[in-house]
Amino acid sequence: MISCLLRTTMSPALLTALLLLQGAQAAAEPAQRREPRSPATASTREALRQLQLLRKIPVVQSSPLEVPNTMNSGKRLAVMALVDASGRPSFFQGIFKPPLTREGASAETRQMMEQRGIPYGSDHRREAGYSLTAAYMGCLSLPSTLRRLDGQLGSLQVFAGDAESAFTRFTPHDWQPAKAKDVDLRSLLAMLVVDYVTNQRDRHFNNILVARANNQDHLIPIDNGIGFAPATDQLPAFSALYRILFSKVTGQAFSRSRESWLALMRSKTLPQLEAQDWQRIKDTDERQLARHLRRIGLEPRVVADSIARLRLVKREGLNALVTHPLPGIFE
Repeated sequence: MISCLLRTTMSPALLTALLLLQGAQAAAEPAQRREPRSPATASTREALRQLQLLRKIPVVQSSPLEVPNTMNSGKRLAVMALVDASGRPSFFQGIFKPPLTREGASAETRQMMEQRGIPYGSDHRREAGYSLTAAYMGCLSLPSTLRRLDGQLGSLQVFAGDAESAFTRFTPHDWQPAKAKDVDLRSLLAMLVVDYVTNQRDRHFNNILVARANNQDHLIPIDNGIGFAPATDQLPAFSALYRILFSKVTGQAFSRSRESWLALMRSKTLPQLEAQDWQRIKDTDERQLARHLRRIGLEPRVVADSIARLRLVKREGLNALVTHPLPGIFE
């Protein structure tokens, strides 16, 4: 079954798509490639099966994705079809993104990738790596995998059409701490931890979706290609998640001061993960995850760095994000 964490934080369209994926598991063909040994936790096994199915579900139609005021860079909206035992098809959508080239990137994106040492043509593998890492850790993420479309290898991510951009929802240019009041803490903390492990360097408000359910704003990460940055990247990094968390906990405007965050830890008001979420993270099989990340083409050095951060989280919980912060997160 879809885990309780997914059920309670997922928008209706996304839940429907994943239930369709789950329903197709019994009819799926055996994988052509040998997958890593089956992980111990049920939530991880399920998430990895969904990613495996996403690689094989037939795409019946694709069309250019037009998003106003953004660099589309060849993105396509893919329509996928699942057929049940009676032969009746069910359809859901995904977003296909080809590898980003220097010619296809905006000047801002080129500068960011080059300064941070992230190779062109690797962002689709980083997207897939983020989804893999979240799956192994038992955290919510839109399924994303490597897939060929029209002969081109890229990343294919499930599309949550009823979710809203966090930029639209929170209008960060006019940020008020009260805007964080309804944010679901569980989804926020899960994203913070996966972003930390994968060294996400570009988690601005347009790279977060908000699904409104049960009178709460549930956060979902998207556009995860500027991640798994090398340890040499010491440049300032922005994460909207820290702004949201700081305001939710303190009721105050965001502070980038590390001392402010250490004060939160000393006062024991920095929230911690729920017991079941914490247990999933502690159960993460580091060796399997590392092998899987290397198998999809991520550089061995950045994989090793990610596993080291995962070990810090296992040892220190969310405190690791402050005691051993990502470069440039705090002043």
